[in-house]
Amino acid sequence: KPLPTVRRSLWRTYKQKGSRTEGEKAMFEQRGILKDCALALWLDHPSGDIGYMQDLLWLMCETSEWRLAAHEFCHVDLSSAAYARLMAEILCMFRDRIDQEVAQRVSAEIDRRVLSKVLDPDCADMWWTAGHNWNHVCNGAVIQAGLYQIGDPDKLAAFIHPLVQRMQHALDGFADDGGCYDEDNIHDGPQHECGEYSHCQ
Repeated sequence: KPLPTVRRSLWRTYKQKGSRTEGEKAMFEQRGILKDCALALWLDHPSGDIGYMQDLLWLMCETSEWRLAAHEFCHVDLSSAAYARLMAEILCMFRDRIDQEVAQRVSAEIDRRVLSKVLDPDCADMWWTAGHNWNHVCNGAVIQAGLYQIGDPDKLAAFIHPLVQRMQHALDGFADDGGCYDEDNIHDGPQHECGEYSHCQ
């Protein structure tokens, strides 16, 4: 298949028309194909192609945004955390097969776009201490990316500890009925096509 791109015009549809569908579909397709590539290679499937997967990883590094357009108010969002986790996992899985140039580029982008921001007080996002699903998804994905990316045990512990502490807010967000929706974080902004507000994926 041609490499799946996330065109600026699709990503900007949300700001211009209030529609999330076009840009998000392109981003989800791109991540989905990367997952399929990795799975095919891992299972030694005949369609597995390390060159194609590396081209796709490189393309994703060239992509301007890993955040969803509706989440531009965040430094790191559900989508960018998912990109970081997936790409870091792939680097780990195929460390002996991925070209060093590609591995270094991908690792640098994960650090620049996600890992370097989640402990920076100047980049504090609402989900750091939220009691709803953003906390679970973002902190969880970032912790996983850190486990793959950070080899030094002391640096890894220093990175993960505050994130684990933040997840206590997520645990505290569960109500008696098992739900974790936080009414204090309802947005008055545009809704997703599924009817959920823009802080839901």
